[in-house]
Amino acid sequence: MQEIEKKYLEHGGEAGPLGAPTSDYDLNPDQLGFRRHYKNGSIYWHPATGARMVFGSIHRLWSNPHREEKGERDGWEQGPLGYPLTDERVTLDRVAAYSHFQRGSIYSHPVQGTWRLQGIVRELWANAGWERSKYGYPTSDTDLREDGLTHFGLFQHGVIEWFPHTPYQAVQAKYAAFGGESVLGKVKSAFRLCPDGVGYFQCFEHGCIYWHPSAGTNMISSFLLRKKTGDVNLESPFLGYPIQDEMDTPGQTGRFCAFLHEHTFIYWKKGSEKAFEVHGDIGKQYAALGWEQSPLGFPISDEIDSDRPEFKRLNRFEGGTIYWKNGETQVFRK
Repeated sequence: MQEIEKKYLEHGGEAGPLGAPTSDYDLNPDQLGFRRHYKNGSIYWHPATGARMVFGSIHRLWSNPHREEKGERDGWEQGPLGYPLTDERVTLDRVAAYSHFQRGSIYSHPVQGTWRLQGIVRELWANAGWERSKYGYPTSDTDLREDGLTHFGLFQHGVIEWFPHTPYQAVQAKYAAFGGESVLGKVKSAFRLCPDGVGYFQCFEHGCIYWHPSAGTNMISSFLLRKKTGDVNLESPFLGYPIQDEMDTPGQTGRFCAFLHEHTFIYWKKGSEKAFEVHGDIGKQYAALGWEQSPLGFPISDEIDSDRPEFKRLNRFEGGTIYWKNGETQVFRK
């Protein structure tokens, strides 16, 4: 991977903080990103984040977020933080270091320790001024109280704590607006925090309602989720959260739902066995053409690896295919 090698050489190569390579360039489990490990850290590349370097104590916590003595579980880019968004940086007071990730940050202080910050507590701390705020540096990971709902984090000069009154009330109001039990059915799961540590959701017999501070409160039906074969992670880096209630397409030829990340949709056509997702640059091109009302029609595949060597990814549609490579798309119609 040229991007990984370029990053490595920019930071001194073998004489830099990473040291000598200890692995080849490997494809990540998501089949999108690549990585290479070194003596003191790693460089990870993803098309949405670029090549980023992680090393030292931040690297150790990112790879082992649950601080387990034996092995690593749910770590690296598959862990709670996702891919790195920045290289390791030094704080303004030149005392500590930090890295930002897709779903949080890690701060490492020589006295206070190395801690993972996510969700609303991280947001409140950031809004207060990060480590320069009245709270100072973190002294614990952000976590939940025993009630499973109250977020908290310990800091040098205090505690940040937050209970989701607003999300809870919003989900209950949406449930009532949809007709409550008569439409969505009985409660299937308790109101709880999403895996990304930011949003909340509650599932009912016939659908789930999600709340997110940017996306709002929206419903997606179990019907559409089942049509998507159950492999949709609604907090994944590609889909994000629903930004509208699921609804009929114009002309009631199918159903669709739009998601937090720009140009990201799930579409289902009446009579079809499955629903499919469209996102990113391909989703942008699909939207510019007129979505399912364009000559392309409904999607008939998720985004997959390209069958043509000059491109990297593709989405198939009823009336053609959109191909993608390095931010550029090309449409081939049947």
